Amino acid sequence: MRRSALCVAGCTGSRVLDECARSRAVQPLEADRVHSRVADVRVRGCRSGHAVIPSAPDTIGPMDGENSNEQIYFAGGCLWGVQAFIATLPGVTFTEAGRANGASQSIDGPYDGYAECVRTGFDPAVVSVEQLMAYFFEIIDPYSVNRQGPDVGQKYRTGVYSDSPSHLDQARAFIAARDDADRIAVEVLPLANYVRSAQEHQDRLARFPDDSCHLSAELLTKYSD
Repeated sequence: MRRSALCVAGCTGSRVLDECARSRAVQPLEADRVHSRVADVRVRGCRSGHAVIPSAPDTIGPMDGENSNEQIYFAGGCLWGVQAFIATLPGVTFTEAGRANGASQSIDGPYDGYAECVRTGFDPAVVSVEQLMAYFFEIIDPYSVNRQGPDVGQKYRTGVYSDSPSHLDQARAFIAARDDADRIAVEVLPLANYVRSAQEHQDRLARFPDDSCHLSAELLTKYSD
């Protein structure tokens, strides 16, 4: 059972705000206010048992696995759980928590339209984009718009992003082949303005197992060795 905790985040003045921020006490705001950070972070599924976590520098740089064969980016709600799940998949060589398709390349300032995402390096000789899509669909509600689990807001939308037209074609083909294709709300778009999230969000659930996200422990460990 999730324990109550102070939500933690990247700094805004003296306050601490984050990718998976705000307490459940905060009620959803009107849809026309989603374009501010406060409005976009409404109801949270990610919980931290840590009262204060220092904000890390907004470093945007290479991670281990930077030179992996190929990279694709998955947005599936709170990135803590999404990263923890994807990191266990066969053929995945590295993961990184980040933001995609916002209006800027900074983690400072007001909400700019980004989606929380996980940068995913993978070996196409081991796992295909189609297979990654199938894994991804195990952890999302593909019909939900701007919401996954209890996390509500534009930043929690589902999406698949890549610099590779081939990746996007394969992702679209996977969706088109489904019987429920006309109901799918997952956006498939070229990658724009990717920004690495602050260090406090990287491999969050692996480093702080008492924290939690919207995904069940069963899902998070389904493909673990």
